[in-house]
Amino acid sequence: MNTTQKWISAAFILALVLAAIRPPWQQTYRGAKLSYAGDLGRHFFWRRPPATGEKSWLRIAPASECEVLIDKAMLSWQSGTLIVTGALLLFVFRTRPHTLGVNEHGAGVGASDWKYAGVAALGLIGMAAIVIFVIHPFGFEEGIGAFFVLFPGMFVYAVNATDMHKTAPALLHKSMMAFVGFGVSLLWYFAICDGAIAIYRLAASRFKNQPDSKS
Repeated sequence: MNTTQKWISAAFILALVLAAIRPPWQQTYRGAKLSYAGDLGRHFFWRRPPATGEKSWLRIAPASECEVLIDKAMLSWQSGTLIVTGALLLFVFRTRPHTLGVNEHGAGVGASDWKYAGVAALGLIGMAAIVIFVIHPFGFEEGIGAFFVLFPGMFVYAVNATDMHKTAPALLHKSMMAFVGFGVSLLWYFAICDGAIAIYRLAASRFKNQPDSKS
């Protein structure tokens, strides 16, 4: 593990610890999460937030009859996105073996892998944007699923949108959505392309070093 990976590991372990000791809370009424006032935000687990109840056109739920619980489903999704994002960063910033990045003259070309992967990732995310926003061959429900599949960063944003909106000014919400959605999606495509290049170089080096059976 190189220095960059150590810093990434420390940062994501800290993020997971903070997520565990300051989980998202929800309030339920008769066993069901409230529709409009169900999310109570993040609070330390030793400081349970008070119930606020709900008064809407759907139901009237007095605060005294509501139960405040940790939103385990949201906590699992948020922890999962942290783990996946951390794993992607650890993979992208790994130390690449020089034997996989040399040409037939022995000159190192490993640094070019970043350029190839970066260009390929930009090309893939551009193609995804054309499919979703220009061609849009899917129906409404299928289009929503395809949008999150082709832009996984938007799924990461959607899972954490409530917490981010509460901590950031309203003027930064759209900028934050673009940064998280585009940044994580680009990181995802970069990791795919980088992994494909690493697999190709590994296979090519194994095939090149394989002894000739005829000799």
